[in-house]
Amino acid sequence: MKSFTIISSYSLQEPVLKNRVQPFIVLLLESGYKVTLVSPSGGALDIDNLPGFSHVQVDIQGRGNKGFLGRALYEARLARQLLKVGEGFENTFSLITIPSMFLLFLFSFPSKINILDLRDLTWEYLDDRKWFTRFAKVLFRRLAKIKINKIDLILVTNKTEFEFVTAALNVPHEKVIHVSNGVSRSQFEALSPSNISHSTSLPVRISYIGNVGVAQNLSIFLAAAKELPSVEFYIVGDGTDFSHVNSQAKAMGLKNVFFTGRVAWVDIPKYYSDTHILYSQLSSEFSGAMPSKLYEYLATGKFIIYGGEGQAESILREFSNNLVVPPNNAKDLISAIQNVIDLSEWNTLSLSNRNMVSELYIREDRVNVFVEKIKGMASE
Repeated sequence: MKSFTIISSYSLQEPVLKNRVQPFIVLLLESGYKVTLVSPSGGALDIDNLPGFSHVQVDIQGRGNKGFLGRALYEARLARQLLKVGEGFENTFSLITIPSMFLLFLFSFPSKINILDLRDLTWEYLDDRKWFTRFAKVLFRRLAKIKINKIDLILVTNKTEFEFVTAALNVPHEKVIHVSNGVSRSQFEALSPSNISHSTSLPVRISYIGNVGVAQNLSIFLAAAKELPSVEFYIVGDGTDFSHVNSQAKAMGLKNVFFTGRVAWVDIPKYYSDTHILYSQLSSEFSGAMPSKLYEYLATGKFIIYGGEGQAESILREFSNNLVVPPNNAKDLISAIQNVIDLSEWNTLSLSNRNMVSELYIREDRVNVFVEKIKGMASE
């Protein structure tokens, strides 16, 4: 039996990691591979008891420090701990799934076939305005080019990543596979009109459902809430910036903003049912990314307001029932929300959006392209 090790610097407590790796693991097991997942302790898949699968959880020592250098040293130490475990297995395939660049930089190519799941170009987000991070960005980009060109197969999630890898890093096209994010088949079915109601009761509710991090800058969401007191603003989720955003809302005295904290995915459809407008944002420096949560939003058919540009804006142009505004611009967000309410655009469901997600962005369908590719590589 061919063996496959997947190494991640995120724990399975992070929905973004669980949603990404579970289809890989299921399809690999169905294809006869033995699969081992190595990740920081915490969380579990829905398939932990399947034959051929094992989850090695690594207790991570220490915590991240503040500041660029402190975070970098912590991530490097974390990557070293995980790789020490993951590279100790004898297997045919090794796959590292990042955004942690240090998993890539410290990877030692232990297997016959070594694979990179490049979910984010994190080194490209470093601030060009500061000399130290600008220097680090140049250094990391060169190091990434050296390491990536030694990888046997690279998976990317969107067109921006594909173009960067093939053009900026000079990787041959045949070594790169586009395995986009999306929604799992079970999630897509859970978000069907038969399970998601479309509330017409007032007041209008706009919800952010997802990770509460610095990249999302939900301070803009709060600024909109202050100017639109008749609208309910829900923040459903948790993350590194949750405490800051929560404290800010209290300091502003906002009575129309509601925080749920982390919510199990099984309970998420209820929040979609009660929501009229869905909101998301990524700051400009993350314009090369496509938030996977947007695919989930699109699968509901509900109206979406997105603050952002670049990759996500390009993909949203292919869909209907959405409005894109500049990121980190409270004035434009307020105007967009008001216009959507005044024109009752929130009262329309887009079945065409659901159909397009079904055709192009079901995770299992995308991962199956990868599985068929490695079958051929293993037999060579």
